[in-house]
Amino acid sequence: MDHRVEAGATLFQQAANAGTNEEAKMTNPESDFTRRSGSCVGLPRGSAGKRSAAGSGRRGRFGFFLCRTVAIATILSGAMASATLAQLPRPNARLVELTEQYLRTPDDGERRRLLDDIEKLAHGSVKAVSLALRAANVWEPRSPGVSSFSLATPGGQTLQVAYKIPKPYDNAKRYPLIVAPPDGPESPERTLSRVARILGALTEAFVVVVVPEQIALGHDSTGSALTDLLRAVRRQIHVDTDRVFLIGVNNGADAAWMIAIQTPDLFAGVLCLSGYPNYVYPAQMYPIVLSNLERLPVLSVWGNITDSTTNGRQRAVAAHNQLISSLAAPANISFTGIAVSASDVASMAIPPRPLQEMLSRRRSDVPTHAMRWFRYPAHGRAAWCRQTRFKGNVWTANQLSILPTARVDHDGFVDAVIKSKLAYLSGAIEGQTITLETCRCARVELLLPDGLIDFTESVTVICNGRRRHRGTLEPSIGTMLEYARDEWVFRKLPVAKLTISVRTDHDFGQTDGVINPVPAITPK
Repeated sequence: MDHRVEAGATLFQQAANAGTNEEAKMTNPESDFTRRSGSCVGLPRGSAGKRSAAGSGRRGRFGFFLCRTVAIATILSGAMASATLAQLPRPNARLVELTEQYLRTPDDGERRRLLDDIEKLAHGSVKAVSLALRAANVWEPRSPGVSSFSLATPGGQTLQVAYKIPKPYDNAKRYPLIVAPPDGPESPERTLSRVARILGALTEAFVVVVVPEQIALGHDSTGSALTDLLRAVRRQIHVDTDRVFLIGVNNGADAAWMIAIQTPDLFAGVLCLSGYPNYVYPAQMYPIVLSNLERLPVLSVWGNITDSTTNGRQRAVAAHNQLISSLAAPANISFTGIAVSASDVASMAIPPRPLQEMLSRRRSDVPTHAMRWFRYPAHGRAAWCRQTRFKGNVWTANQLSILPTARVDHDGFVDAVIKSKLAYLSGAIEGQTITLETCRCARVELLLPDGLIDFTESVTVICNGRRRHRGTLEPSIGTMLEYARDEWVFRKLPVAKLTISVRTDHDFGQTDGVINPVPAITPK
């Protein structure tokens, strides 16, 4: 075994046995770890690419400190989550048993009977059932190591999905998940080895699933293949849904960018090594779609263009990431961009401190304001609101040619055409008022968790300037249980549901040859 991996594994175990001591070292700026790690902890922007190849002797220390830093962060994150759970009341054991039966039962009639029993035992308490769902164990024991399962796609294909389970694996415990798109047509083993090379010994702390190339780089008419894949993973492996991360390298990083923009609510963080979101007209497209990432931290690492060994692909990656960096602050996006040497890109050497910070994150709480620009119907989900019926035709073409005349503003015209082809959904909760803005959404469903509104008071829903609902919304144990069963998610669950038919939609199309763009609503 590589001495860096062995050392990291040892430190990981030591941190697990002495979490409080490690926590003190993490929070104390004069700790032993800070003094010993020195400049190897992080590389300042602009100087990251200045490490020479002669510094290979420090690579061992790099791997050593990377393993230790990330291990501590991972242990602390898990410990804090355990502490939070420990503060919650202990759920009723019989209620947990009935909840597990409900989740496993395919028969609708049996589930209705179980729902009656659950509601009686819980005395109608949504919180009591929520605690039972958190304690439910509905996963089968699995052997550690690499395995695969079959996944049927919406297009009729059957794909093999490779995954790796850490050792040891306890199906009663939750495990953080890394979703890894491949670097083009490569074997799952190759993709898994890339992740292992980036994380070192900490690979054994994570479940890793390889996204099939057909899903990572392809398109379907609904866009649901990736969400179907993650749902299937959750059903087979006990995943911590608040700690799901995307990691991609080269073409896999391109795919990771696209997946993050399309389904940001599913992830806690994204690492893209030498990649960028591959959109047409990026100067106009980026300001629109990057707004989807407001609550999703992205760590992007690329080759320094001043490095003489940087190739054409790396120069394109650098140019796109520099554009994204210039747009990030105005759009309130959590984007960390780091330029490193071409040799570091080739060796997948990620600066450890930003990586540690990303892997220690948890998925953000459900916000009161959310928005989404999207292309495929399955991506029309913004936190607690989602479109359930798409209006018009889906933009499925891979290319787009826009030829504005000399008499119109070029950038404005391109921006308007792009918006005319995308769908839009936003929601804002202010007190007891819910305001929706939509485009290309014929029907919208509100899935409201506990805590966003007062369910004992009247709620007003306004959609595209028109009031569509006024009255109380009743929390429902059945709504919560059925959503948990459908999505196989047992935290941050909706307790009330309301369907809104959209009568008047914003028009992003053309009228008499003139584009009529509607400005995006910036979430607070």
